Amino acid sequence: MFLWKACNDSLPTFKNLQKRKVTEDKMCPICHLEEESVTHVLWSCGAAQDVWCQASRQLQKLSLEGTLFESIWGQLYRKLPKPTLEEAGMILRLIWSRRNDYVHGKELRHPKEIINKAHEDLQCFRESNSKVLTATLPACHQSPQRWKKPPDDRYKMNWDAVVNTSKNLIGIGAIISDYNGLVLGTIISSLKL
Repeated sequence: MFLWKACNDSLPTFKNLQKRKVTEDKMCPICHLEEESVTHVLWSCGAAQDVWCQASRQLQKLSLEGTLFESIWGQLYRKLPKPTLEEAGMILRLIWSRRNDYVHGKELRHPKEIINKAHEDLQCFRESNSKVLTATLPACHQSPQRWKKPPDDRYKMNWDAVVNTSKNLIGIGAIISDYNGLVLGTIISSLKL
């Protein structure tokens, strides 16, 4: 959901809050040098760049162009292998969380702390996904369907759920894609019945 909001310029940055007349100031609360847009806070702000400099080498060496975050994410999606893209997604979410903590009076966390937390969260995410994917659940009989992308300038959320009555578990997953077929976000979860 976070990446979907970022790509749709829906995060409550100071620039967006100023447009909605919630605040008068639209400058970045960390660097005070530029308007706080989604692209600025997540990618181009010096504080964000300090975090990206601590990330894996593939992320450190990227040179991306664009003023809209949707363009930045699209370039990441096209250039990075899946494990590095997952790392980038975790780092982006934590950069936003770090910014929110700072705006609400906490100290700005060190970039290395953000990277370490991203790697911990990513490991947990991968372990959770592997448990769900390797679970032996009875198969449903469905007719095969081909995925169709949404119309231009639209987004599509596909979801599925499965119930394992013998283990009292329910699993659910969702994926959000844009009109180019680009995956903007995913979520997967399992719950006890």
